[in-house]
Amino acid sequence: MATRSTDKPTAGALPRPASTLPASGAAPALDPRLLSELAGPRWEQSWNLLPTLTTPAADPGARQRLWTLATMLRPHVRDAFALSEQRTALDLRCGEGWLAHQLLSWGARHVVALDDRPESLRRARLLREHFAIGAAELELREEHEPAPPGAAERFDVVLLTGALDRASDPATLARAFEATASICAIECAGAEANTVAEAALEAGFASVDRPLPPLQGAPAYVVEDRDLLIARVRIGR
Repeated sequence: MATRSTDKPTAGALPRPASTLPASGAAPALDPRLLSELAGPRWEQSWNLLPTLTTPAADPGARQRLWTLATMLRPHVRDAFALSEQRTALDLRCGEGWLAHQLLSWGARHVVALDDRPESLRRARLLREHFAIGAAELELREEHEPAPPGAAERFDVVLLTGALDRASDPATLARAFEATASICAIECAGAEANTVAEAALEAGFASVDRPLPPLQGAPAYVVEDRDLLIARVRIGR
């Protein structure tokens, strides 16, 4: 499964370019639609599709940042799942689905992943098929698509990551609060962390914590570039 990319990346390693497809003419065992995507715009993340084939990321630093983010998130997500029989999660800005895959590897039974970018969802669906993840485990929907009848109203874990421009938006935070049964992870610009924390409290969250990055992570993630906040709801709400 793609979740093996949570391992610490090799220092200085760059994504393998899409042009390094086998020169012998023997095409990899990939869906033709996925092969077509490899010839398109660069990807959000370097996915290991085959031992010799990795998607070309638009940002060479994306792998390190996502590894750092996942390392910071994992203990909080696992703690939330340990207190729940449902173990559900909502990713409000899933992109290609990298963190949604991590949520499944951390114990989620059902993940709903939303995005308003058709190209990202198209790739997310192809990756879901490639890694043989069932739609019952990972449900991908357009952001404004209505939830199916009987869908759970609240999720043990809610992610608001990869959307720095929306981190302090009152409407977005209110929506995240209403959907949260335990914790909401909010990624924001480092310089705006205090402002976003205050906005989260105003949205109704009971507390906001600021986890530190791992020693092996990129310090700039918190100090200069991005920050991660863990907003919690009142127990038993």
